[in-house]
Amino acid sequence: MKFFKLTIVVLLSTLFVTSCSKGERIIDPEPQRSVGGTLTIGAQLHRKTEERPRDHKNCGCNLCFGVCDFYVEVDITLSNVAINTNTGSGTSTLYILEDASQAELEFGVDEDMPIPGGALYGTGFKTFIVKKGLYNYVAHVEQININGTSRTSYGYVVVDTEYTE
Repeated sequence: MKFFKLTIVVLLSTLFVTSCSKGERIIDPEPQRSVGGTLTIGAQLHRKTEERPRDHKNCGCNLCFGVCDFYVEVDITLSNVAINTNTGSGTSTLYILEDASQAELEFGVDEDMPIPGGALYGTGFKTFIVKKGLYNYVAHVEQININGTSRTSYGYVVVDTEYTE
């Protein structure tokens, strides 16, 4: 009888230990990816349109997912967008540095969006414009290294860009 009780205690302990470990989040040991040639700026991450084509929703810079406006953010830890400018191919990657609750697969830029001149200081660019269009948002949480500062990227969008140096 003692052996039977001991067996039940061991089985229950094993069940408890394995069931508790199932809910743990496993962190990927992959090292941080370094994102060089990067502008860090602030952005209003909503769409400007008053009638979104697919459902006629009035986004009005308060709803939907995209870029309504860029602004200069001098503190890299407060910026919510990083733009990798090392492309040369007419496209750039926008990294979203905040957990945007309105995120969806469609990322809209309703008009050409120039990056403010103050954000371009020291980059070698005279102008840098994110072009109007509908783009695909990729939700992918990862740690990235932006010019020596570690930040969490919640996803990214490859957008068309135009610039002058």
